[in-house]
Amino acid sequence: FALALCAGEYTLSFAGYVVAIEATRRKEGLARRALGLAVVAFPAGAYLVAHSVLGYGVHGGGLYHDPLQDPAGYIAGAPRRLAVLVTSMWLGTDDGWGSLAPAWALGVLLVGGFALLVVPVTRTLRALGAEEHARAVWLFAGSLIALGPVLSVEPSRRLLGVSTIGVSAIAALVIDRAWFPHARAPQSRRG
Repeated sequence: FALALCAGEYTLSFAGYVVAIEATRRKEGLARRALGLAVVAFPAGAYLVAHSVLGYGVHGGGLYHDPLQDPAGYIAGAPRRLAVLVTSMWLGTDDGWGSLAPAWALGVLLVGGFALLVVPVTRTLRALGAEEHARAVWLFAGSLIALGPVLSVEPSRRLLGVSTIGVSAIAALVIDRAWFPHARAPQSRRG
């Protein structure tokens, strides 16, 4: 992870999955989960400090809102950017349209998409065993948390690479349950 940070802040999105994994590991004690977070938090913190102290990043452009240098700009535009990215990754909508759409239309699309997906995703998650359920939950949560670092720029599908790891897994589970609703788990071979 520390080496990957040398490639840029996009790597911070992977931390979303680590946070989600550690938040859903209920059998582990808090100290062990904190240690799991520290493996990512320390390199990420060092990266962010160096980024800020050395003055790296974009300055003066209207398309980038550094959460460290321009927190108000980041927070002000985050809801719209989040809505565009979530609808793009879960519904396949055009990110260009979402950036230009009136807020009410984007809200209707987001609520409608949620209503469309909540039943199949919830039914799929309920049908999973405990271990599979935990994995699916951290993949789902991680895909959303991973959006945090990319909310600093104008929304585009190219920013969804890390988040779609979790989305792809959940979509695969839903499709598998829909196409093969009565399929049994494979029996272990004895030999």
